[in-house]
Amino acid sequence: MVGYETEEQQVDAIKNWWKENGTAVIFGTVVGLGALWGWRFYNEQKIVAQEEASVAYTQAIEVLESGSDDAWAKTQAFIDQNSDNNYGALAAMLLAKSAVDKGDFELALNQLNWLKKNKASEILLPTVNLRLARVQAELKQFDAALATLAEVKEEAFKAKVEEAKGDIYLQQGELEQARIAYQTAVTAGGEAGNPALKIKLDDLAQPATSIESTPADEVVNG
Repeated sequence: MVGYETEEQQVDAIKNWWKENGTAVIFGTVVGLGALWGWRFYNEQKIVAQEEASVAYTQAIEVLESGSDDAWAKTQAFIDQNSDNNYGALAAMLLAKSAVDKGDFELALNQLNWLKKNKASEILLPTVNLRLARVQAELKQFDAALATLAEVKEEAFKAKVEEAKGDIYLQQGELEQARIAYQTAVTAGGEAGNPALKIKLDDLAQPATSIESTPADEVVNG
């Protein structure tokens, strides 16, 4: 140690420094170790909670897919218990799909509205809005459905949005607006892998004999 001539002086200097600073060093070490242990414990608990939620989600979906009398109630209970994580959001999406499949559009509406207001991430939100608009259209809430579709700005969803608009206009008997929307959807590439879109557009080039409701599978698959 610079500034001390003998080892005895160095030892005395160390002793004096320790008397003045030893308590602070020990305290700092304890706090540091405690924080490290606490962080590790938190991470471990978080991983355990995620694993438990994953298992519970799998079980909930199996119940939903079983179609049992209490499947919807049990799925809703799972959603309520996991409203603060993504598993609850995914379960709500699947419950909405199941409700559409069985024609319960009010239940589907409630699930999708909850997702939109509380849990839908930026990635999930366009899909939620698209499905919500189709459900609103099934309930004859046409203005609300068009307003919901207007919220979807992502270019990747343009074809689906325009097709959904066309379906809504068709339900309202607005054939020219429906034709324009379908043509816009085709131009946006919506015809690829979706031959039904071209059929819809072609049908509007012929005299319309009837206006039919949008098939439920389109409401689900958006």
